[in-house]
Amino acid sequence: MQQCNNRVHGCTPCTIALMHFSFFHLPYSLFPLLAVLFGIWKSKFMNLPKIVKEKLFQLGAGLEDTYLVAVSGGADSTALLLTMLAALGTTKDLTVAHLDHGIRPGSGQDLEKVIELCSKSGVGLVTGQLDPVELETHRRNYGSLEAGMRSLRYRFLFETAKKAGSRWILTGHTADDQAETVLFRATREMDWRSLGGIPERRGMILRPLIDVPRSATRSYCQVMNICPVSDPSNFDGVHARSRIRIRILPGLAATFIPDISALLRRMGRAAGSLSLMEEDLLHRFHPDSGHEDTGFIRREFILALPSILQRRLIADFLIRALREYPSRGLVDDALEFILAGMNGQLSLPGEMTLTLSYGLAHVGKSVPVPLCGLPSRALELEVPGSLVIPSAGITITARESVLKTPGSYPCGKSVLLSKKSLTGSLWVRKRLPGDRFMPIGMERDKKLKDFLVDRKIPRATRDRIPIVLDGKDNILWVGGIAISQKAALEGMEGEEAILISIEDL
Repeated sequence: MQQCNNRVHGCTPCTIALMHFSFFHLPYSLFPLLAVLFGIWKSKFMNLPKIVKEKLFQLGAGLEDTYLVAVSGGADSTALLLTMLAALGTTKDLTVAHLDHGIRPGSGQDLEKVIELCSKSGVGLVTGQLDPVELETHRRNYGSLEAGMRSLRYRFLFETAKKAGSRWILTGHTADDQAETVLFRATREMDWRSLGGIPERRGMILRPLIDVPRSATRSYCQVMNICPVSDPSNFDGVHARSRIRIRILPGLAATFIPDISALLRRMGRAAGSLSLMEEDLLHRFHPDSGHEDTGFIRREFILALPSILQRRLIADFLIRALREYPSRGLVDDALEFILAGMNGQLSLPGEMTLTLSYGLAHVGKSVPVPLCGLPSRALELEVPGSLVIPSAGITITARESVLKTPGSYPCGKSVLLSKKSLTGSLWVRKRLPGDRFMPIGMERDKKLKDFLVDRKIPRATRDRIPIVLDGKDNILWVGGIAISQKAALEGMEGEEAILISIEDL
């Protein structure tokens, strides 16, 4: 592996200085002391595998588990891989994933560095490259290039982990990343949950270096004689995060608080605790807070909450709809609009609109979808298979599945239907006059029109709801709203089912 030199960003100034320092200027009596100090310095960073191992245990992982390590080639992710190799003592339970974003010159050199590192370490490597067209689509959908890349990056990691059979995904976020995130979100006036910073665990994603400073990962790479790559965009001051890193935090440290990073991390932990308290209170007041999984939320539930929980509920609602953290001002505007109770629309970022109708709030595209978006003539949905309906802007997929956990069912835009109750093929169309079905939990049929009115589904959205039927024209699922009692599962583990999902194009 390449050894660091003074022309590489990965080398620390103190290391470069030591390289040029002449030890012959020192008296011989100081040599033993220098040797002891160097040993202490080196042992400090050699303990990094122990720190990572203990953190993994705290997060619920074990040495016998399998791991996918996200490695960009930078100091943080490289140090993470090296510490995992030292902690596990084997390569058989490790896989490395590297995604080339392809947005800056020289990104191919990052891949070469990761390939070299994995080759010499004996670790399996899975690589990927972003599609520029897909990246542009995600940039528009998520509001920024960074957010779009982050979404695609985690999708790549989840898909790779599934193929590799990895139990956990590890990323190299450090304490410095945490401090930068807290300060960045504070400037955007976000809520308590976002100010909590980067979670050390989210699902199968673990961040064992989240309490380790960035200087430690760089020094560990130095001790291990590894020279990581350096992304120039981290230091060019173009993006907000790089300005925080190279200007704002150093300025605050020099002017006000030397250990500003630690202070921000403490603030983040406090904000995270307050967020958990809010979430607990919200569930205590209203375990069922409305049609959140179907894209709607009831005004009456919001009115019954204390003001601080009202803001939290609206913030969560907007996060799901916009797929990004809303500003404090946007949350206040949306809450004021809904509390006013007047039917109408409120413009949101990303060409989205918040609509209030019949006491239900809904977020959708500003450009109305034509009522004829779904066809009146039923279209066949094969199992397994997918049905693309461009005029409605949706894709509906169906595949065979089984009920893994009794009592745990998908909701919102996905549903499990009993396989044995199906007759013939599946079909999809819009609602038609005279449609009837038996909602789950009922014993008699009901007019679909009356059902939608009772559920206070806005009139403008009713013809945009896909209706899934069997071969005898029986309604099985009112897409995203309710299933038929005839298609309901019995709730037994391993029961055969059909999983149907709706996705936006």
